[in-house]
This record gives sequence, C-alpha cells and structure tokens, in this order.
Amino acid sequence: MKKYHKLIILFIFLNVFSPYTTTGQTNNDDGTIVLPFTLENDRIVFSATVNGVEGKYFWDSGAYCSLTTVPLDNLPVVNDDTFPYIRHYIKDGIIINDHLIKSESIISNPSPEIETIEIIEQILQNEKFDGLLGYGIFINYWCEVSFSENKIKLHKNKPERFSRSAQGIISKINKTIFLIGQIDTVRFYFLVDTGSPSGFLFPRNILHYLKTDDYFEVLSESENELEIKTNYIRIFDDVFREKYIITNIGSIDGMVILGVEYLQHYDLLFDFVNWGPGPSNIYYISRFPNVDKNKQDFFGMREGRVKFGLSYYKTGQGAYINRVWKPSVAYNEYGLTPGVTITHVNGELLTALPEEKITEMIIALTDDYYGEIVILDADNRQRVIKRNGSLDSIVLQDSDK
Repeated sequence: MKKYHKLIILFIFLNVFSPYTTTGQTNNDDGTIVLPFTLENDRIVFSATVNGVEGKYFWDSGAYCSLTTVPLDNLPVVNDDTFPYIRHYIKDGIIINDHLIKSESIISNPSPEIETIEIIEQILQNEKFDGLLGYGIFINYWCEVSFSENKIKLHKNKPERFSRSAQGIISKINKTIFLIGQIDTVRFYFLVDTGSPSGFLFPRNILHYLKTDDYFEVLSESENELEIKTNYIRIFDDVFREKYIITNIGSIDGMVILGVEYLQHYDLLFDFVNWGPGPSNIYYISRFPNVDKNKQDFFGMREGRVKFGLSYYKTGQGAYINRVWKPSVAYNEYGLTPGVTITHVNGELLTALPEEKITEMIIALTDDYYGEIVILDADNRQRVIKRNGSLDSIVLQDSDK
C-alpha cells in the first residue's frame, strides 16, 4: 500500500492564514501566468527557486503553506504561536519555471516538532524532492489545474469555459479545501489534495458513519484495515455503484481524501480571488465525459488476485504477501499472513514467471482442493502447505526446497 497518505495528516496542521498579495510575470495577453508541470508518480512537479536555491518541488492543494529543505534562517519569522515550529515569510517571492510568483508566502523547514517529520523526510528523500509548495502561493488568482495540458494557469478573471461547479468549502481552522460528496446516504467532506498520489483514501472510522455489516478485515504489515461494501459514492458528476472501499488512513474524522489518480480525470479551477473560510465552489471540466469510471479501480481490491484472499508484489524470491483478507481461503484454509513469500505453487517456481501468470495461479488455488504452495516465512524458513482433497485437510511441514 502506498504510504504517502500519512503526509496528509501533517498538511492539515501545517495550514495557517496569512494575507498577502501576489504578482508575477505573464506570458499571455490577458495577463495569465502559465506554469508547465510534469506528472511524476501522480504528483504535480515543478522546478522552483526558494530563498535563492533552485530545487524540485511538488504542488499540494491539501496544504496552505509550503515546506522546504533549503535553510531559511535569513528570512523573517511568522509571529504566531499556533504551531510549535518556526515558520518564515518569503518576501522576495518564489520562482517557478522561470516565473516570479511575488508573495509573502509562509514556508517552513522540517522540524522535530512536526508530528510526522520522519514520514516527510522519507518521502522527500525517496522521491528526491526539495519540498512541497502549498496552494497559498497562488492566492488572489483563479487557479486552473489543467491536467489536459499539464499546466497550472493563474488567471486574473474567471475563464468562461468553466461553467460546471461542485459544492465546496474552505475550513475555517486550517484553510484546507473540501468538496462535499456522498457515500450511501451519508454526506462526507472530500479533501482535494494534489499532494496525494492515490485516487481515494478513506478514514478508518468510516464504518461508524456507514453502519453496515458488509465488510472484511484486511490484515497488513502495519495497521489492519477494513474493506467495506458501499451502495454508491457520489462526487463531481460521477456515481460509483457497489464499490468496495479500503480504510487506509488514520483517524481523520469523517474525511475522505481525493488524490491525483482520480483528480486528473478533470481540469479544475479554484477560486483563490474570493478566497476565505466558508463555502467555495470548485469548477471543473471532465476530460473523459464518455468514459465509465465505474470500470476503473480507484477503491478496493476485491477483484482479480484477491479472490483467493491476498494481495502481493513480486520480488526476487517470489510473491511477497502484503495483505491478507479475513475471512478468505488464503487466511482460513492456508493460514497465510502478511510478511511471507510464496515461492512455489503446485511445484512451479514463481520467480521465473510473469506477474500475470503468478496471479492466475494464485487465484486458481481458491478451488483447488489438492493445491500445494511453498512459503518463505519471516524467519527465512521454507515450509510446504498442502491440501489433500478437502478444505479441512491441510498439511504444514518444513521443506528443503
């Protein structure tokens, strides 16, 4: 499972309000600033110069202020005791792709006082980012996020082509941007977060709101999850019917996260001109109006390989199990748990096979009463698990394979 979603918890606490004005170089006759970006692992990526140092940043609509690894000691400090870490003003502006975005943006260095600092530093290091840019750098513009062209466009006036809008709201406490959507009969706040690569991320406490008995427990290497059957999910123009969703973020009460994997199906327009806490609609244009998004996997993982009751990724040793569904054949009949590797299925070595073939063989074990697998457990011990013609007849033994 992608772990990037944990960064979102930090962003909610990073957001603070600071009024400022923005100006910038223009490259359109109407004064529009055009900022090309690249999509890398479903992140919006810019080259930006912060405090005189050029680096690689991703843009995060889930955060108001920005974060950088560039030293900021020479910049004035924000006089606010709301948060226990130091924040600075960048009065000289931020340069994005050679365009000066003149503002008094709020920016911070990673600090031990930040709750999820280890996760942040891991993401910055693993993905080789120098920081993130919050949406606050674009205040006082109509901010168009064009996934069609891979550009952010900063308009002085609202573009006429954006006529459809969805009901949104900006949080009074932390300035985060939400869409209001619906799951079954319950209204939820969907955080619009380009800092998250995933499609949808659901809070662990969502079962409390949906009040359903139709769910599975999902065992994982870190925290266990739930997979819940929904009747419908409504957001923008989309209605997703009879989808399983996996609860996979911490206890952010009643909040769902919308990430780039889903958002990139639209071109979006944020009203940062009339910006402020309270109602704030988000305008959108569907890029693929004739595509049935119900056929795309934004949610759970019940189909395909997990018919047997597990998910895996291929390694040099075989199929490494990272999730096991409970109840399932994998858990109840084979006793499999996350953290073990399947090396053989019915005598066939998996390392020499493509992933599609491995998935096919694992799924076939569901109805194979004479199936045999070899596993490598967490102690690096190989063991054989056999069925002997009955679901209730399983043999577990050490193996020298």
